[in-house]
Amino acid sequence: MAIKVDLLPTERKKFGFDIIIALIAVLLVVAGLGFYFYGESLKNQITTQQDKLAQIQNEIKKEKEAIFQL
Repeated sequence: MAIKVDLLPTERKKFGFDIIIALIAVLLVVAGLGFYFYGESLKNQITTQQDKLAQIQNEIKKEKEAIFQL
């Protein structure tokens, strides 16, 4: 007489709320917000540096004009 063993699961596992999925979702949102605010910070720094560069270039232009007027 042979013993029959059923190795297949009898019930399918239903997809439920899993804490790991929630943590991954929160991590993705936090990382996205972090990248957004870091990008905005870099844009502001670039704008500030471009303004300083334009100001210095205007000063150089004025100094060159002053030299040639002599």
